[in-house]
Amino acid sequence: MKCSLCNGDIVNKLGPFPFKCKTLGEVFVPGVEYEECQSCGERLLSSEASKYLSNYIKEQEQIALRSLPASDLITAIEAAAILGFSKQNFSKTPKIRRGFIYSVAIGGRKFYSRKSTELYKSAGDGRFQLNVTQNPGQIVFVISPPSLSSIERSSYISSSMHNYNGIWCNSIGADNLNNEVYQ
Repeated sequence: MKCSLCNGDIVNKLGPFPFKCKTLGEVFVPGVEYEECQSCGERLLSSEASKYLSNYIKEQEQIALRSLPASDLITAIEAAAILGFSKQNFSKTPKIRRGFIYSVAIGGRKFYSRKSTELYKSAGDGRFQLNVTQNPGQIVFVISPPSLSSIERSSYISSSMHNYNGIWCNSIGADNLNNEVYQ
């Protein structure tokens, strides 16, 4: 097959695929099948590879969002108040539903990034580049299945975990546990 841009030869490849996105910066997506022009370097993805790439990016975004400090997470009611919306209007706003304000589900509840909400209010787009590394001192939420008995739950949750109002939290690399947990 020939390249439509330079008429060079196209070869099939399998490996990490570089992808730039607003939320994560440059990401190398592993195990992608693609075609590449040997002359100009133009890359082509099949629809299956494109779906895989999209799902991988969404997964990585959720991992990055879960690593945000608990103090940066707010409820829908708090986010709506910042924007001057009713909760119903906030939940039905198309741009918010499409991810223009970062959200993450924790224990069946949806939380929003305070920074993303404030950025959305000022610029109409709350997306900013997320870091995929964990920050020392942050709180990471771990929800144990509700069907566990108290004995099973205690063995499910490590001894470094703490319960704040029914939410099990674990501090990673923290000297002190931050008590600000938003529900």
